[in-house]
Amino acid sequence: MKTIKFFVLFLVATIKSCSNDDGQKNQLPVLENKTINVSESLTSDLITSMAATDTEGDTLTYSIVSQTPVNSVIINETIGELYVGNASAFDYEQNTSITVVLEVTDGTLTAQATLTINILDIQENG
Repeated sequence: MKTIKFFVLFLVATIKSCSNDDGQKNQLPVLENKTINVSESLTSDLITSMAATDTEGDTLTYSIVSQTPVNSVIINETIGELYVGNASAFDYEQNTSITVVLEVTDGTLTAQATLTINILDIQENG
């Protein structure tokens, strides 16, 4: 009887060790919320970068889920850099802030974060 129990235990252990599961599961990419301040007279089209990390080193793709006001910013989908989409949206007298909800995917899993852009008023001539 001990021989049969040993054989069954050995067989189960062998099958388990030959399974297809290597123990690694795909993890969510990490994209953190961010708040920045920009002058209403931007001197560059580049606003900021929302660089995500991925434990497995998967290729990441970025996108904009929503933004207020609409079309204020555009994104480089491969590196997460955000650029001015509509310069008039960065006029303090029109908007004191812009909110952008971003998404990053590793091809399987998706994470979201919010970018808040506070627009700083500057003294205008005239």
